[in-house]
Parts: sequence; C-alpha cells; structure tokens
Amino acid sequence: MIASIVVNYFGSCLTKSATDSLLRDRPGIEVIVIDNSADTKESMKLRHMLDPRIKLIINSSNTGFGAACNL
Repeated sequence: MIASIVVNYFGSCLTKSATDSLLRDRPGIEVIVIDNSADTKESMKLRHMLDPRIKLIINSSNTGFGAACNL
C-alpha cells in the first residue's frame, strides 16, 4: 500500500484540493493529513471538508513540517 502525508497549516482549501486529487488519481492510496495549525476553527473546517477516507491528525501545536510528517 502507498500512503501520502499532507501537512496543513491554515490551508484547508488547498489541502482539500490536494487530497481530492490524490484520491481521484490514485485509487486505494492511504491519505493522512496532519493539521499543524493549532487552531480549533481550522481543525473543524478540515473535519467537515475532507473525505471520510482520509485520516486526520490534529496537532496541539505547530511542530514543523518534518516533525508532522514523522508523527
């Protein structure tokens, strides 16, 4: 199985577009979104916008890109 990790930082619309593209173009791919925004409103937007097949991990603080990918 192939997995794709997308790190979000106040870019919910761009993150949705990227994940929709991944799911459309790569059937069967596992998509994981790490929200580094540390903002309740941004997290709620992602929860409502993203496809239910996507695993969403909410960080309580902005840990940076590399740490988010390792999470």
